[in-house]
Formats: sequence, C-alpha cells, structure tokens
Amino acid sequence: MEREPTPEWLERESALDEVYMACLGWFVHAFASTESMLFRLLVEKSGLSGTEGAAVFSGLRMKAAMDALNRLFDVRDMKLEKEALARPFAQLGAISSIRDDLLHYGTEEDDLGGLYVSNVSKKHIPERATTRPVSAQDLIHMVHDLRDIEIHFVASMFRTSKKSSRRTAGLYTNRLASEWQYRPRVQHSVAYKERK
Repeated sequence: MEREPTPEWLERESALDEVYMACLGWFVHAFASTESMLFRLLVEKSGLSGTEGAAVFSGLRMKAAMDALNRLFDVRDMKLEKEALARPFAQLGAISSIRDDLLHYGTEEDDLGGLYVSNVSKKHIPERATTRPVSAQDLIHMVHDLRDIEIHFVASMFRTSKKSSRRTAGLYTNRLASEWQYRPRVQHSVAYKERK
C-alpha cells in the first residue's frame, strides 16, 4: 500500500522560529518598559509622590493612563504638552492593540507560511474582530518605536520640570521628530467563525 504524499506545507519550516520568538520576547520586554515609563509620567504630571502614585494608579491600564494624562493637561491648560504627546500616544495605542492580541490569542501561521494574529474566534461581535499579519520585522519596528515613545515621555518630564533647563529638554529634539517604523498592515480577510 502506497503512502499518500505529505502536503508541501507540512514539510516546510515554520515561520514561528527562534528568530520570531526572540523578537517577541524582546517586544514584550520593551512594551513593559514603556508601560512603566508611562506610569512614571502619570505620577510626575499628577504631582503625587511615587508611593501616592502607586496607591492611586496601581492597576491602571495603558489607555486609561493616557486618557488621565490628557484630562490633566486639559484642566491645567497644558495644550502644548497634550499636543506634544498626541503622536506618541496614538502610536502607543496602535502597538498596544496588536500587543493585546499577541499575548491573549497568540500568533498563528497560514498555509503559505505567513504569520498573523487574530481574535476572530473569541469576539462575540464580528465587526470588532481583527486578523492582522505580523512578522519578526514588525516586532523589531515596534521595539524601536517603543524606545522612541519612552524618549517622548522623558522629554515631557523635562519640559515641565522646574529642575531641568530648555537645553536638557532640547537634547531629545532630533529623536522626537523621527518617523515611526511600525505601520499597522492591512487586515487579512478571515471569515468569522461561529462559536459552538
């Protein structure tokens, strides 16, 4: 009896290789660092001590922290600071969205060896489901952007600190103007799977 040939996609190497996994770990570390810096920024802008900030803001999600900062800027009439952080906040929101899917739903591989992350089978409202391509290069780009976002946060602390000079804040000018490397890619069209 002859064996059926093995499908080609079973014989090729998985794109979920050591390089991708190393980049994923690097990304998770960079994201945690940026999240910590956002927390430090929130505590500083609120005027609370570190201990008071930990008591008040412990467990605050990233989006809620950015929203809280924007509300503080509004009530303190810090329009320029709010505008200065609008771009890094938007990029952090885009990265945070794919980060949530990566950590909660994992990366999958399609029949052609492309990687994607999807929450399709877990969303009860199909219109809210996302399926996005992702690669090791995307993760590297996100790590680069997360580092730049942290620089935006440090520069913000310098801009409003009574202890720093304009010269100190100006050290970051070139980096603050750099383009984002990560650009969210077009979503795959994966059919919504009925949950049984």
